[in-house]
Amino acid sequence: MLYRNSPKRLAPVINALDEFFFGTPSRTSGPPHILDNLGVKRYISTVIVALIPAAAAAVYFFGLRAVWIILVSYVFGGAVEAAFAVV
Repeated sequence: MLYRNSPKRLAPVINALDEFFFGTPSRTSGPPHILDNLGVKRYISTVIVALIPAAAAAVYFFGLRAVWIILVSYVFGGAVEAAFAVV
């Protein structure tokens, strides 16, 4: 949507900002997305591998209390995920 007082050479920028903040009236009819071989499990496993150094540093600096906090968070996170999978 181009505004009256805007210069014409800024029209692409103004239209892009307008569609970014207020949405577009057009919708896609089919899935135009690119498929790849990486699933959600693969992405989450890379996140867990990336968190290993932080967890090791937490155990080094704070001792076994950090291990308990990590275990409790995994247990309750798994319980919440299982509860949402049932519902």
